[in-house]
Amino acid sequence: MAIRARTDPSGPQACAGLLRCRRALASRQGRRHFATRRFDRPAPGRRLHMVSLGGAVEASPHMPSLDYDGFLKATLAITRDVRDLEQAFRRMLFNILAHNRDDHVRQHAFLIDAKGEWHLAPAFDL
Repeated sequence: MAIRARTDPSGPQACAGLLRCRRALASRQGRRHFATRRFDRPAPGRRLHMVSLGGAVEASPHMPSLDYDGFLKATLAITRDVRDLEQAFRRMLFNILAHNRDDHVRQHAFLIDAKGEWHLAPAFDL
């Protein structure tokens, strides 16, 4: 299987300054596949605890229950880090400008690190 990394610095998400997971296009038997590295598995046998935005604020993924203001407030309350707030803001702007209609509380997540601090997970499903 041949794998070609997607590291295009001119891509729309990169231009928006979004932190994303590592990803690649793979070719096998003449077919192309998209592959992404799981951001909650930093190494074999190691797993980071993750909670979705919906899980963190107990919001239903089946009905609109949290707007972008709520997303930003939740991000700051959970992470207490303005860098994560900036990433959430960039993600919000990207989704609005890209007309992403599949943005909901399961499309954003938080990870806890070894020090017990929460951080906004890399953007996914854009």
